[in-house]
Amino acid sequence: MKWWILVCLLVAFLYACSGAVVALTVSVTPDQIQSGDRVSVNVEALPENAQFSLLLDSSLKVEPGSEFSFEARQFDVPFSLTGGTVTAVMENTSSNRLYVKKDDSVVTLSGSSKNGRFRTTSSYEISSGVYDIIALGGRASNTTGTVNARLELTGAKKGPDSGGISFNVEGITEGVIHVTALVDGKQVLYQPVLVGTSTVGKEPTKSPESGALTGRPGSDGEDYGGVSPGVPARTPDPVVSHTPVTTPAVPAGPAPGDAPAVTFTSVDGFVSGSGTGPAYIGIVRADPSGVPGGWGTIRAAYVLSPENTTFDSPGVIRIAVPEEARENVSITIALQSAVGWELIPSECDNGSCKGVIAGTGTYGLFELPKPRTSAPATPSTTEKVPVTTKKSPLSPAIPLMAFAITSFTACIWHLSCKE
Repeated sequence: MKWWILVCLLVAFLYACSGAVVALTVSVTPDQIQSGDRVSVNVEALPENAQFSLLLDSSLKVEPGSEFSFEARQFDVPFSLTGGTVTAVMENTSSNRLYVKKDDSVVTLSGSSKNGRFRTTSSYEISSGVYDIIALGGRASNTTGTVNARLELTGAKKGPDSGGISFNVEGITEGVIHVTALVDGKQVLYQPVLVGTSTVGKEPTKSPESGALTGRPGSDGEDYGGVSPGVPARTPDPVVSHTPVTTPAVPAGPAPGDAPAVTFTSVDGFVSGSGTGPAYIGIVRADPSGVPGGWGTIRAAYVLSPENTTFDSPGVIRIAVPEEARENVSITIALQSAVGWELIPSECDNGSCKGVIAGTGTYGLFELPKPRTSAPATPSTTEKVPVTTKKSPLSPAIPLMAFAITSFTACIWHLSCKE
């Protein structure tokens, strides 16, 4: 009997410890659908105010020059995304349409592509609830059998910690939807969802502007039909070259005889690149974290997915340099690793920096500290730095764990005294 009591108390203790903290999980179901089926992105234990990003990157099989449509109907969002942005990109197209409807609120826009690409981005408060439809469509270019349509939603989460972002996929009969989710800049989900019997997800995804970089955010060739965009289109900045930070050998791309390269471009157009081996590389913008003291952040961080993917041979990443920073000679690209940000071989010229990469990860563009020069000694001053205490995610579990440990110890003492 004594041992049964001890076992029961131990089980209760372990259960209390494990149940007190719920791990963040994000998943997608199902992984293959037909047109009209529903897709669910299931979210569990998403912290309040966490920065949440969702990328729906679809490749659609089309006839050259034909009309196409990617529709997410009854798009149900269980929580709000405040201070967010919505970005839509269509590639390998000649004309484009975006249509969003929620209750009586309707946003429509249309426009022609530039170099086969159309993009629009806007600041938007993504409220919880059901959107009747979010549709990306238009006409494919006359030289392609595949159209890429991307929708990226970002913002700070407000509302329930758990729930499902779900929608019915219509308009597309053959293709693949690559679903990527980030929480506070860390990838928590990558899942391709096949539509129909398509094998398009197993082929390299091609982008017509894999090597192109735009100077400013905004919209490419759009007409909002009376709805004001977040950032208007602007004339590209003049190209200004400067002295490279380093001068290592940076490959221009796959060597002759390599497998076909997969290319990638961020939705804001600032980052592009290529590599051989994987069939797909996605890219999502994030806020950089853990930046070393003295480093200046030039742009946001960019997360390449799926995580832990390596190229067959060294790949290339290109990041556009803002006009105001192009005269700076101490700019370089860095990769965030488990031990911090590490510099990678890179060179900067003609308004962009190009670096050598081995695979996916989180990359950023930074200004390095300038070398210190000798100066007259100055009286030292001591500045008090406020200490902030961050609540541990285990905090809610501490009282319960303490009670369980105390009870367990008292029981053992009581039994030993009886003996």
